[in-house]
Amino acid sequence: MRVGEAVRDALIAAAPHLHELLLLGTRPSFDAFPHPTVRRVYVGQGNLPAPQNTLTVPDGVEVRGTSHAEGRRGPWVENAEQELALEAVQAQPDCGQLEESYGAYFAEVGSLPALLARLRSAGLVAMDGPRVRLTTAGRVLSNLEPLRVPRVPPARSDFGRWVLWAETRQSVGEHHSVSIKSLSSHLRWLDTCLARAPSTRASRTRW
Repeated sequence: MRVGEAVRDALIAAAPHLHELLLLGTRPSFDAFPHPTVRRVYVGQGNLPAPQNTLTVPDGVEVRGTSHAEGRRGPWVENAEQELALEAVQAQPDCGQLEESYGAYFAEVGSLPALLARLRSAGLVAMDGPRVRLTTAGRVLSNLEPLRVPRVPPARSDFGRWVLWAETRQSVGEHHSVSIKSLSSHLRWLDTCLARAPSTRASRTRW
């Protein structure tokens, strides 16, 4: 689906400091992207040789093909780059030093800033100005924090509060009882028992 010029221009106006653009899908969404600060654009490998899919960009803007963009929709992070990126963020939260120390490791998949944007979209890192930090989800994936199962309120039950034993008369030396447990699920059965064997004063004292 092609994106109209009005939507494209609104995107450019909303992101005046955009430096990199990663386009997902089988073909670019724009016919042209005249952004004044963009320096690098990533499109699917299959889009590069096809004349009908050519994306027009200003002079000096580098257009790269990436197989990772083929058929993708929405943010994604490959397992290999995710593990390395989260370890790098944990070791160096300053974005400038992070790029200087680890930027070369992500040259094949694009760039570290673009990867951080995808990690943020996936909720694995959070950005605070020039610093980046792992979120709880990112820390769990980095084995820095235990995975805790969400707490679910227990189901309402009267187990443990009300327990009734219905005893039957046995021969001397024998003892037999039936644990009824939850009264709420046995009231009809209890009413039937009491109707057949009405309680006496002596039996009521045992209750």
